Formats: sequence, structure tokens, C-alpha cells
Amino acid sequence: MGCDDGGSDETGGGTPGGITQLDAVIGSAGGKVEITDPASPIYRAGAYIQPDILSEDTSISVSWSENRESWSRETIAAGEVIRFDPDGIRFDEPVRLFLPYKDDDSDGIVDGTEIDEDNVRAMFFNTESGMWKDVPVSALNTEENIISVETNHFSHYTAAIYLAGECAQSETLYAGPYYFTLYFDFRHGSDSFRAAVSGVGVDYNAGNAVIADESHAILEDDGFRGLFDKVIDARQWTWAWAVLPSVTFLTKNVALEDDEVEVGIVVTGPTSVEFSWNFDYRQMAPDETLAVKFSGSTDTLCRLLDRSPRMPQNVTIGTVAENSIDIYWDDIVCLYSNISYNMYISEDGGDTFSLLTISTEPRVTVSGLDTGTSYFFKVTAVYHGSLESADSQTVSGTTL
Repeated sequence: MGCDDGGSDETGGGTPGGITQLDAVIGSAGGKVEITDPASPIYRAGAYIQPDILSEDTSISVSWSENRESWSRETIAAGEVIRFDPDGIRFDEPVRLFLPYKDDDSDGIVDGTEIDEDNVRAMFFNTESGMWKDVPVSALNTEENIISVETNHFSHYTAAIYLAGECAQSETLYAGPYYFTLYFDFRHGSDSFRAAVSGVGVDYNAGNAVIADESHAILEDDGFRGLFDKVIDARQWTWAWAVLPSVTFLTKNVALEDDEVEVGIVVTGPTSVEFSWNFDYRQMAPDETLAVKFSGSTDTLCRLLDRSPRMPQNVTIGTVAENSIDIYWDDIVCLYSNISYNMYISEDGGDTFSLLTISTEPRVTVSGLDTGTSYFFKVTAVYHGSLESADSQTVSGTTL
């Protein structure tokens, strides 16, 4: 059933509710195994293997699975778990897998949620780390409700959405956990500010703005340190401002009453905001204070609040010694989870990797290595202690 030239199929594991397993023998000519029974819980699931990837006839199986071991509480199931066998088999070239997601009424929203189908992602169960791992989606077919991924190995795969559970319960979110507040506190001539996202237990210190002059400040990507990157494009927010009376005391030094303070807010890009005010904060005496709160909120759909795990960037080889190699990468800022990192190593030129160590810092010193030997490394970020990002780029280093 549903098998292209190059393979012969044999149905197995059928139930009154539909086929839950399909086997096919595929050889060097390549072929496709696809569940074509509309009553199947994994209808349209399948695998396509291109010609010349397999050197001999191989039994390929696609089956429904109940495996949700180590399932992240931050992950919403968009489809069934599908097992591709032989489990663990590796291919020299990528093969394509097809993973269905649930949208039975074809309204563009994943069934049981208020989340747009554009947010559907893919995961596989990584036996090395014992975690579900993000896989980049190659294509989204909204007509047949299928995502496809390219991979060089088989395992358990599924369609999923990376959002908090409460996000699926409402079509829109008003403020709540996605209410962003930024404070400029001009006490003692300070140009520092703090940022917070309420509802998730975060008081996030975003750093310092650039004070352009006495009445103008610019906050750009470096100042946010990835804040908007994990929340939302700044242009999608509704911005407001307010003087905080409890910590504000204005005198004739600035010649303004509270209700005379004016603040301007201009969003110039997704992570760039300009602020202005109608007073010279440097004129204030050291014992006087003015705190102005800038806030942004959104009522946009949950699809704009994707919490997809991000892979580490700029993995770099540092100091190399006879028996050790230093490796570092860009830290990941996440408002919703503590981040750790899984470091993988390959000793066969990057063909296969094994989990080497877990780090809470964006750097690892790999020791105990052989002298004059080349090693390959890649890194993943781990969210919520259970959800793993896709792989970083691979880097290599040779000991002295």
C-alpha cells in the first residue's frame, strides 16, 4: 500500500480503527512507504528513500507508537508519534520523512488548540540524550496537513508545537505572561534600566540603554540581549508610558510637574526602540528621583509567541593543547526556561556522534584526548531539562 517502484509492501499491525504499521522492502532503486488508509491514526505518514542511498534490499517500516518518554511539559502534540524502522539505521545521504498533524476541519488551526498550523514543528527521540529533539522542518503541506523533514537516521518522530499549555487554551493573550515592562530610573544621573516579563517568574536585567543626549535614549538589540527575540517583534507591541509616582519627586530644577512630563516612543525595528522626554535629567539633584515606566503588551495570536528551541550559534574552537580542546559558543537567553547544553563528539570524521558532556555554561574544555588527533564537535541547547534543540554547526579541532 502506497509503495513506489523499488519496494514491495506488506501490511501488518492492522486494527479495526485502521492500519497502524506498514512494511516495505526497498533497495538501491529507492522507494516510498506511505500509510494511505484514511482510517489510520497516522494517515499520510511515510518515508521516501532516494535511489542509491541503500546498497541492498532493506525492510523499512512505518508504524504508530505510544512513545512519549521524557515528553516536555512545554510541548503540545500536533500529531501522533511515528516509529521508523530499523530504529537507529543511518544513511549516507538524507532521506525524507512525512509527519501528519491534526487539522481535520481544515481551518488552518491545529485541532484542540487555537494555534495556527504554520507553527507546527518536528521532533525525534534522541536515544543518546534521552530527550525529544527539535528537527528543522523542510516543508509544510497545508493541503494534506503534513510536515516533512530530512534526516540521516531513523527513530521515533512526531509533529509538535513548542508553546506553554495555557497558550493553547485561548485564542488571544492579553498582557498576562507576555506583558513587557521597561524602567528608566534617573536617580543620581543613572542611565540604567530593568526589564521584566510578568507571570513567568522573571525579573530580567536587560542591561543599559544608550543615552544619546539629555532627553533621548536608544535601546537596540545589544541592550535587549535577546529579550525580544524570545518574546515578539517589538513592532507588534502596543507601547505606553507612565511616571511612577511612588519613586518620583520633581522640583523646580526641571521646572515640570508630574502631569507635564512628556515621553515619546518610536519603534524603529523589530529590536530597536527610541525613547525621548521633555526634560534634562542631568539637572536633577542627587536626592531627587524620576522613574518612567515604558510598557508594551500584545493581544496577538499564540502563533506569534513561538517558544521553539534555538540551536547554539557561533560554535568556535579556542585553545588547543596536547590532550584538550576548548570550545565556546554564544549564550542563549530564554525567559521561559533555564538553558543547559549538550556537547557531542565524533572521532570518525563527523560520521557519528556521541553525547560527551552536559554544561550549564556556553563553553566546555574537553580533556583526556589523544595527542595529534582530530575531533569533531557539535552542541545543542536543552530547554526545561527535557527539550533539545537542533544541532549547531559542526566544528573540528586537532590536538597538538
